Amino acid sequence: MVNTALQCTVGVVPVRVAAGTSEEKILADTFKAITRSNTSFLDHSASARRVLWWHHFLFRQPATVVLRAAERKPTQQFADLDSSARALTYDYGARVLIDASNNSLPDAATATKREDVLEVEPMQRELLEALPKLQTLHVALKSANLADVVWMCVGGNPADYESLATKWTRQPSDLEHVVALFVQNLIGRANDNVSSAVASNERLQGLYDMFRESSEVPSATLKEMKLVRPSPDKVLRAVKLRALAGSRGGGRRMLIPADAATALVLRTGISDTPSLEELKALAAAEKERNWQ
Repeated sequence: MVNTALQCTVGVVPVRVAAGTSEEKILADTFKAITRSNTSFLDHSASARRVLWWHHFLFRQPATVVLRAAERKPTQQFADLDSSARALTYDYGARVLIDASNNSLPDAATATKREDVLEVEPMQRELLEALPKLQTLHVALKSANLADVVWMCVGGNPADYESLATKWTRQPSDLEHVVALFVQNLIGRANDNVSSAVASNERLQGLYDMFRESSEVPSATLKEMKLVRPSPDKVLRAVKLRALAGSRGGGRRMLIPADAATALVLRTGISDTPSLEELKALAAAEKERNWQ
């Protein structure tokens, strides 16, 4: 996500884009943001073009428009983000950043050969535990023998750790209870997502079962099984493997669980929310397996 510091930078214009928004509406909202106008019934395109021209003239670089895509629900269409970005770039001279999740931007939008795609993956554990802002939480989790449980359920998402830290500040004397509710909520949500997907297409269960033995499955498996992923897909996401030196497998599209909690649900097949003690046992087993 685009942080507050970037949004407050001179020459950066953030614009929130709801799912299904047309190019016309996105451009109109962007022009209003550029000109800082609250009047909806006027055409601000000419004024926005002048503002963008003067910004480039004075600062010798284009202004940056950040299109922040809202999460898309199952019944909603994709917003016209890619076509809006092209219009703002080529017709108005702006630099455009699209801040969107996999479920808010169609694959075709990142395959135009004009874009530079930055996929933000979860942090490695060592890096996440070194973040100064989360040091107090990590120390407390390790002291309470909860660090492995939280990592297993949350993974390398610092936003989730920050959310857990916030909840802990409200109940500082009962870290174990806070952690239990937090991770159980994540697992429950993951279970709901899997159940909803299978309810819509029971043949997806065969695909999900493959994650009992593997952390990733080739995207080509969908074609082999004659399956289409639900859209938006809350259970799996597609990633592109990076090529390793001397290997031939780089660049392959793979399917992986959407997050750590979903990976746990698919790997273990748990359908009921486990207790904290059961999660501790699972975390210990995972740690031992990784060491072997």
